[in-house]
Amino acid sequence: TFSMGVQRDDDQAPRFDPLARTIDGPVHELTIAPYFCSKYEITQAQWVRLTGENPSAYDPGYKIKGQDGIISATPPVAQVSWLDARAHLSHWGLALPTEARWERAARAGTDTLYVGTNDIRQVGRFGNVPGEEARGIVGNAMSGFRDEWVTHAPVGSHEPNAWGFFDFTGNVWEWCLDPFGSYPVEARPGDGLRASIIDNRSYRGRPYSNGPRHLPLGLRTATHPDLPLSTLGIPPVR
Repeated sequence: TFSMGVQRDDDQAPRFDPLARTIDGPVHELTIAPYFCSKYEITQAQWVRLTGENPSAYDPGYKIKGQDGIISATPPVAQVSWLDARAHLSHWGLALPTEARWERAARAGTDTLYVGTNDIRQVGRFGNVPGEEARGIVGNAMSGFRDEWVTHAPVGSHEPNAWGFFDFTGNVWEWCLDPFGSYPVEARPGDGLRASIIDNRSYRGRPYSNGPRHLPLGLRTATHPDLPLSTLGIPPVR
């Protein structure tokens, strides 16, 4: 049992985000069944082993301006549609997380605004987000921190959250199972899925290219399930 969602009405109450939208709340209690969550996003090497293909835009051998060295096979796979992700994962006894499962693992028992911290100057400790290394290359580059990765980093390159999970912020957005509905919709017992007539599927987390507005943990967004994005990857659960 845990609390999910954010609010923007009371800066003295838990889960305050001054930029929260209606769709990001309200804060509510939810009970879900136990589950396993991968400590890493699925890597490009793992996806090749599972499917024989690597759809990522930035694949092994790619060299980008401002980044030392070339990309290896251990950054997260990206540019996989929701439909393909779900189909391939099912063959291996894996699944996409519901938003409830994603948020519980990402929060790791905390109420912080960002993964692992309330201080935006510390966000770069917990994930590959655009710092000084991306200035002049990525439009959302931020001051206050720097790492060696302009695009996605090898998984586990930054600090984990309090429960040992990596990259719930930074690297790539992460597909979730749910259609993009509102929180007042009753959650399904067990995994917390919320039904909706909307076709778009939710994704959470932050990619390497997004700046301050996209860093709060409670931010929700979605896209069409057959649309692969170069900054959207897979956090598997069982």
